[in-house]
Amino acid sequence: MANGVLVTRDSSGYGSVHALRVAGTSVNTAYQCIDDEVLLYRPRDITPGSYIGTAKVTDVWARRGKHHILIELEDILLFNEPLGLSPDGRYLDQSIVDATGNLVFQATAPGLHLISRSDFSAIVRRAGVHFFSHPSQPAFDPEMHLESGGSLLPPLAVRATRSVLVRSPLRNRCLDVYGWRCMFSGRNLDLPHGASLLEASHFHPLRFRGLDELSNIGIKTPILHKLWEYGYFALRADGTILFAPDFPDLYRAEFNGRTEAEFPRYRKHRPNPSYLEFHRTELYEKQIQNRMTGGGRQ
Repeated sequence: MANGVLVTRDSSGYGSVHALRVAGTSVNTAYQCIDDEVLLYRPRDITPGSYIGTAKVTDVWARRGKHHILIELEDILLFNEPLGLSPDGRYLDQSIVDATGNLVFQATAPGLHLISRSDFSAIVRRAGVHFFSHPSQPAFDPEMHLESGGSLLPPLAVRATRSVLVRSPLRNRCLDVYGWRCMFSGRNLDLPHGASLLEASHFHPLRFRGLDELSNIGIKTPILHKLWEYGYFALRADGTILFAPDFPDLYRAEFNGRTEAEFPRYRKHRPNPSYLEFHRTELYEKQIQNRMTGGGRQ
């Protein structure tokens, strides 16, 4: 993980979007910033630009042959006032200037560059107090967003569910080993132009110190993903699916009549039994108990 400075072409839009379209040359840098914070930089507010807030990078969407990517953000915090140069006229972000004081990163171009943690912290401290913005949020479809040239800008929202983030390259690898099918239902949710609506998530969640590795990730339909997170079903190491006593009958059909999950061909790609046990004991069983005692979702 790494901190960065995210620059966009125009000076409007922050606080109303959580997906920003930037130059595709930033893709490798963007992957390094996943699950960490970046500074939001408007190039034209204050010459030669100003920092206006921070955000957490949660995903990067890149498509072969495209010259741009989408960077998905959450926890967007806006500074009370834009922050430009220091009082002595120097750049606050020393990583974008060379020894002579000239820019080494084209600050007026859309993109993302890395910044040292010390510079990041110094800028945030100087900016002071932040505030949130919370408009409602429709479903975000990155493929439609890319097809539209980035013109569809979904409203900002803080989404706690992104704690189950799977990095894009690892998601694609996981889709490959599962044959681009849901491990529980066998469904293939490919779109005509090649993208998949299937979701990847961790058995042992990252928020509970789970590891971001292939044996800790499964492929599910969006509905089964949510039911898994809510603890309505679990999985034994032998592939047997466990259903909670209060599993909603409405969603039984989502499994296509299956009572066993389909694992990848090679053992090294299959779910680690310890990760499945963690989900079963710490999430599935505890959330069943919590619902039965009237506590709702844990």
